[in-house]
Amino acid sequence: MNLQQALAAGPAFGNARGFTFGRQNNSNNPVSNAIDKLTLLTETTSTTSGTLSDEKDRSCVVRSQVNAYVMGGMKDNTAPANTAEVERFVFATEVSSVLAATLDTAKRGMQEGGMNAAAKGYCPGGFAASDWVNVIEDMSFSGETSVAISATLSQIKTDFGAISSSAAGYTMGGNTNAGSTTVIDKLVYAAETCGSIAATLDAIKARTMGLDAATRGYAVASVEAPTVIENMIFADDTSVVISATMPIAGLSTSMGCQSIYLGRGWAMGGIIGATRQTSINRLVYAGETTSTIGAVLGTANSSCGSTESP
Repeated sequence: MNLQQALAAGPAFGNARGFTFGRQNNSNNPVSNAIDKLTLLTETTSTTSGTLSDEKDRSCVVRSQVNAYVMGGMKDNTAPANTAEVERFVFATEVSSVLAATLDTAKRGMQEGGMNAAAKGYCPGGFAASDWVNVIEDMSFSGETSVAISATLSQIKTDFGAISSSAAGYTMGGNTNAGSTTVIDKLVYAAETCGSIAATLDAIKARTMGLDAATRGYAVASVEAPTVIENMIFADDTSVVISATMPIAGLSTSMGCQSIYLGRGWAMGGIIGATRQTSINRLVYAGETTSTIGAVLGTANSSCGSTESP
């Protein structure tokens, strides 16, 4: 769908927004409970009046058609610690509140790891008290309950980008206790089974960011290869590096949102060296071209959970 079609379709597309939850400072600590917003059709930025319950970063975010769920992460600027807390963010009101449901373990490092099925979201991996984990926790949208499912990732890992099709979710690379990895795991939603697939990333990568298109997903940038973008073809589970690259050299650990209807995804903020950034970069799916948009985040940021409203 092109821009004119999206405009003609009305508020369902015109009101689509991307969100980042919390902010991280250059010392890798959560520094804010702010929620930043990118209005996707107009590519303009603002900060919502609603906030998280506390300063947070590195949370996993999943979403239904009406809510986002901010799961775990690092909490509190004065005494940073992992949290098992889950917050619900209502798209219609842009207000967040803490749920009774919690993760089974307090953990962080899932900031781009959320995967979305129709009835559930999934939060895989992360870093718990003293080590990486391979546990996959769900969020049932109807009952707003969360449990660890029986399937696990093939590796204990964190800091990976996740991609979702309608049938499965993919974790692209990541950081294990033995270093970065090329492994791609696939979680089949209907059966809730998970395992590594034959395809791998072209090189070891961590802190990638995932974007979803209709027939493929993209693993955008990484610490090891900040300009490289790889795809994941849903039909045959193959992955290759595309010719387009990130337009800002050295950028990684961005926060993603996308619109299949508008045919593009955005990488918000990120890190160059040890410095957080405000830039926003766009990947247009048709033609696979990239550019930096004029709008920027109001505050430099990276490594926080992100998602988009439908």
